[in-house]
This record gives sequence, structure tokens and C-alpha cells, in this order.
Amino acid sequence: MRERELDRLLSDDSFIHFCSGTNELDQAYWEAYLIANPHLRKEIEKLKELVLYTAATGLVKDVKQPAADHKNSGLKRGRDR
Repeated sequence: MRERELDRLLSDDSFIHFCSGTNELDQAYWEAYLIANPHLRKEIEKLKELVLYTAATGLVKDVKQPAADHKNSGLKRGRDR
């Protein structure tokens, strides 16, 4: 992945929710993405660790919480809902 793509993921609510496990639809989307793109798994896992580290250390203060109900929304990324 290029640096620009990695930076975009760090500000993507869907990716942040996947990392923190706060949204089932986002988790399902990213797991499917990793199955379809196994060559990116190591990079995504490293980025996930970075997101979790920054959240644990307080470097990220405003992580948005997912919406409460997505039962009928289908499998979409967080920002596409």
C-alpha cells in the first residue's frame, strides 16, 4: 500500500471501528476485504496495531462511535451508510 492510502485508512471511521471492534458491519467488511486481498494483511494488521496503540495512549481522543442499528443496511463501509 502506498503511504497516501495508509494515511487515508487512519482517518477512515470504518477502519477505526474495525480496529476497535465497535461495529460488526465494519468488522465484516474489513475481514472480507482481507480475504479478497491477502497480500495486504500484514500492512493492515500493523496499521490496526497503530490505531489500537494510539487509542490506548490517548493520542486519539475523538473516535466516533458507530450508529446503534444497522440491521437492514446491508454490508457497507461506515462512511457509505
